[in-house]
Amino acid sequence: MAQSKPLDLRFALVSTPRISVIMPTFNSSRYISEAVDSVLAQSETDVELLIVDGGSKDRTVEIIRSYEARDSRVRYVPNPDDKGP
Repeated sequence: MAQSKPLDLRFALVSTPRISVIMPTFNSSRYISEAVDSVLAQSETDVELLIVDGGSKDRTVEIIRSYEARDSRVRYVPNPDDKGP
């Protein structure tokens, strides 16, 4: 009889956030911090914030990256061709 492999539970232990917030942005450096701070300040903390940038030419990406470096709930999603949501 063949010996069975032990069950790999690594993926079972990864939790999925209860809430996903998708924030589209384009050249929003004036307002992006206020918007991100608002999401992160909510009482529900089991959240991921996906910020989809449509090829910004201002400091938007730099600001998003600084949040991403400080808070694991924030994720930058590039959309350089701005193909919409």
